[in-house]
Amino acid sequence: MKPYEWTKAYGCDAGSCVETFLDTEDGGLIFVRNSAEPSRAAVSFTAEEWRVFVQGVKDGEFDV
Repeated sequence: MKPYEWTKAYGCDAGSCVETFLDTEDGGLIFVRNSAEPSRAAVSFTAEEWRVFVQGVKDGEFDV
């Protein structure tokens, strides 16, 4: 994976945080990784998959 400009999740103060990167050169894929383990593989989502996930979070579909 090439070096990306990762963005930490809003409100992340310490420890494991989610980081994202939008790869405009690879069809608009959104990559997500754990900031505490940046050398591990990131997962990727299409724009539509990401939209559905974010909407699910907003709708309270996940028990976190």
